[in-house]
Amino acid sequence: MWFAFLMSHLLFLGVSYIVTPSPSDIDANVSYALCGIGISQFALTIWLPSILNKIQKPQLKIIQYALLDSCSIFGFVSFFLSNDRMVQGLLAALGIIGMLWLYPKEEVKGRLPST
Repeated sequence: MWFAFLMSHLLFLGVSYIVTPSPSDIDANVSYALCGIGISQFALTIWLPSILNKIQKPQLKIIQYALLDSCSIFGFVSFFLSNDRMVQGLLAALGIIGMLWLYPKEEVKGRLPST
């Protein structure tokens, strides 16, 4: 599941490079507001384990993956509203960095053959 969420970040970036948005009259502040929401989603992902300490670990990981995915979604929507690749790149980078930070080391370690 981790890999699927990671690929969704790259999918949002890839689609934005293939499809060119039409120019819109949306104010740049909308793009910055979406960027702020995306950054707050990233921060919430970091603080979530201390806030929700009674949730089981697999459920917590899924919530964190979804929050990080929403970072890239907000960047994707922002790109199509304002045609600003920098905001999308920032939010996608935050999402990808967060996904790499949440790599399930224990689960993978248990599946690998021991030497």
